[in-house]
Amino acid sequence: MRKLKLFPSPHIEVIVHVSEQMEQDMKECWKKALERGKSAKRAVGRM
Repeated sequence: MRKLKLFPSPHIEVIVHVSEQMEQDMKECWKKALERGKSAKRAVGRM
């Protein structure tokens, strides 16, 4: 389990606990989003 600390403003601290499965899922989502973004850019370029 990984602990992420976020500081949205000077007096606020947010701690998020992330499991290994959540981390793997997020990497997979980013990979899919980047692939879709590249294909969308190619489609726009063809118009």
